[in-house]
Amino acid sequence: MLKSKATTNFKAKFPLNHQISDDFSFMEKYLNYQCLNPQIEYLKNINVSNNCVIFKNFKINANSCITSEIYQNYCRNYKFFFKYIFPQFSTSKNIIHIANEYYSNYFHWHEILQKIILLKDQNILQNSLIILPSKAQKFKFILESLKMLGINRNDIIFIRKKSHLRVSNLIFIDHHGFDYDLINKLRDQLRQAVQCNQINFGERIYISRAKQKLRFVENEQQMLNILEKYNFKKVIMEDHSYAEQLAICAQAKYLIAPHGAGITNIIAMKKNSAILELSSKENNEFDRSYIIMANMLGLNYYYQKCRFGKNSLIFDSHHASLDVDCDMLEKNIKIMLEKNYD
Repeated sequence: MLKSKATTNFKAKFPLNHQISDDFSFMEKYLNYQCLNPQIEYLKNINVSNNCVIFKNFKINANSCITSEIYQNYCRNYKFFFKYIFPQFSTSKNIIHIANEYYSNYFHWHEILQKIILLKDQNILQNSLIILPSKAQKFKFILESLKMLGINRNDIIFIRKKSHLRVSNLIFIDHHGFDYDLINKLRDQLRQAVQCNQINFGERIYISRAKQKLRFVENEQQMLNILEKYNFKKVIMEDHSYAEQLAICAQAKYLIAPHGAGITNIIAMKKNSAILELSSKENNEFDRSYIIMANMLGLNYYYQKCRFGKNSLIFDSHHASLDVDCDMLEKNIKIMLEKNYD
């Protein structure tokens, strides 16, 4: 049964290695996570723009905007309506709205996938079509992940660039963030769909950002010398399909990675597995995405704060490359491997 319109509270645990560091006190305020329960709304004679925003009679649906700032920006003038001026007309079937303007972000897409689980639970997917921006076809992980959940290309209407879709009956899923029940059901269904025999990097993996310009590890070779001592294998996720990425993580028991999209693949890890996130983020810049996600999935979360790399393109915690303290890394690896997770 669908939850009432209320807020769900979730409390994450401190990183399990917090006792060897005095620098984790800043995390306290990030551990309490509040999220509005997902809502299903039925809207009549409505328009949906190519960037997933709902509007009618020059009025924008605020809940379809990913942030209040974006909503306010659209409301300031009529440029939004001229940008998406060309109409498309839908079929007589029910049309389902799941995406938002962050749909092309790998992490945020997995927040969106929870809506598919909700729709399945409510038996709404049958005889309905999902709408997505036409650009979504360029991101292979979007169509691959939907197929794993039973959604094929024929079940999707793609809204053309600079267009909007006129819909008689729209089913709108109003939800942002993670829901404890939905993310665990999503993990279960993705794990059932993945073929683990197609690729195997073992139980200990390190996700490298060596092909990225941001947040890569500058002293990675020094780091790899330590990782190899403990039988960790380097993985560059960009070299693998969506299904392969999930298969790699479905078999991993220990995962180490710099902050970035690759960590999202913990969605396929077994409960009680362990993750060590490397990041320069702290204080007001800390991004709690993965500590919340890991805790909701029942994973054991570790954190290591890193210095900015001297060759960073931009010196802030969202863009800077990392200089990993390898002595501290080895301490954290030992703690992670020696702990009994039963």
